[in-house]
Amino acid sequence: MLTIPGEDVLLVFDNIFAVWRKDTGLGGVGEKRNDKMIPKHHAGWFSKNSSTLCLALMAAWLLPPRAQAASDSWNVDAAGTWITAGNWLGGNVPGNAAGVGNSNSTDVATFSLGLTANRTVTVDANRNIGGLTFGNVSNVAANGYTLSGGSFLLSDGGVIQVLGTSGTNATTISTPITIMGNSGSATIRNDWNGNQGATLSISGSITGNATVGNTTTLNLDGVSAADAAAFQNRVTGSLSDGSLGGKLKVVKNGTGEWSPDGLFGSTFTGGFVLNAGTVRFSLGGTNGFGAGAVTINGGTFKHSGGGAMTVTNNLVIGGNFSIGTLGSDGLSWSGAVDLGSATRTITVTQPALFSGVVSGAGGLTKAGVTNLTLSGANTYSGDTTISLGTLRVANALALQNSTLRYSAGTFVFSSNSTAYALGGLAGSSNIALTNDGGATISLTVGGNTSNTTYSGVLSQGGSLIKTGTGMLTLSGANTYSGGTTVSNGVLQLGVDNALPTTTTLYVDSVGTVDLNGKNQTLAGLDGSKGAITNAGNLTLNFTAATNTF
Repeated sequence: MLTIPGEDVLLVFDNIFAVWRKDTGLGGVGEKRNDKMIPKHHAGWFSKNSSTLCLALMAAWLLPPRAQAASDSWNVDAAGTWITAGNWLGGNVPGNAAGVGNSNSTDVATFSLGLTANRTVTVDANRNIGGLTFGNVSNVAANGYTLSGGSFLLSDGGVIQVLGTSGTNATTISTPITIMGNSGSATIRNDWNGNQGATLSISGSITGNATVGNTTTLNLDGVSAADAAAFQNRVTGSLSDGSLGGKLKVVKNGTGEWSPDGLFGSTFTGGFVLNAGTVRFSLGGTNGFGAGAVTINGGTFKHSGGGAMTVTNNLVIGGNFSIGTLGSDGLSWSGAVDLGSATRTITVTQPALFSGVVSGAGGLTKAGVTNLTLSGANTYSGDTTISLGTLRVANALALQNSTLRYSAGTFVFSSNSTAYALGGLAGSSNIALTNDGGATISLTVGGNTSNTTYSGVLSQGGSLIKTGTGMLTLSGANTYSGGTTVSNGVLQLGVDNALPTTTTLYVDSVGTVDLNGKNQTLAGLDGSKGAITNAGNLTLNFTAATNTF
């Protein structure tokens, strides 16, 4: 130990010293130059007269200065560690390290250096970052960055984005991501718009950080062209709410395409929202996109292989959208479907099935060249319109409260049932009263009490039952061979012999047949109790077994 007047030198290593002043109890560290003791770092003098403290001060001085946190750009065409200051253009390591600073860094790390090979950047644990930016590289080679290891704490409002106009650079983030904030949000976007766009793959887990009663929001965004490259933007890691009791919600915005397979089978509970663009899934089996509802306000929902896919989430339809597959594997929704109060147009590009109950005051317009099948006992009350393709009803009550407006496309009774109900019937296309197994059916029309006119032809061996207090006007020359029953409301003739001349008519006590001045020949009247009004000429074929009125 070297003694200086009034001081004790506790330790000297090379030219570095730690001192403790006896008379004041203060200590510090410094450097010995030309036999002079020069204080360093001006860390202050400490009132605890502890040799341990002085040793710690000297050790801290011996360590290289920690790089300041700030936005910076990766500057080496090589693999490296995030925490190494020399790997960054300005010597600044972006973001706060674990336990340093707050959890809402605004630092952005940029990766735009052209690479001669694929490079991996190893991230340290709990690196709090405001954003990550990739792209605008000086060459258009396919080499890209992979961020792995550690974990990112992505600040509330943080953005992970790919920029640029050409190239095929592949960016992969396998580092787990936690979105910070009590009800925070973050955005992952790819705005690369070249014909062979760069890919962005998020393979690490994504976790929310919201507390009870709050929701973290993950936005998937960008304008990368749909189908420009297979699975151009992917989220394959699992998604969860986090441990603080809140929820994680995923929202797809922008015109671009995302393939968020990681959502299928994940545990997040805040729901999945499709507002615009395309989501494409390549998984099979039966599962949900977390435990919340799926809301579709627009855009396109695709399935492209991996086996038949059944989505178990409840579905809220808030706008027009497209749905279908890119292969032969089926796509089904088994959860309840809420149409809301408006009429929604669903464009079906490959066969799709809704097996859950469809509800709401809204209606449904079937567009697209292929099949949409409804197999639930649906309760929605708006109109059902076919503008293109085929609508198949695989449940007798699929349209029990809805008016079928059928003047285009194809309509099929697609189950083993022999009795179907339509809330109402309108349009001009013909309907065969048989199911797709060839069995004849009875068709009940009018349960929603609306007044409609149907000018198509009901054919084959089935029968017609008019119910409900509204009026059904038949303006086509129908040819079905079964009976005709008016159990309620009004059945009006719009043309001569609108009813088959071979049918037997039964009119219940609260039913009315309005001849509307038209002529009608019948096989007979069978125990009719109701009214026949607005006389035309009614001719009965008395070969019928029973003719009473």
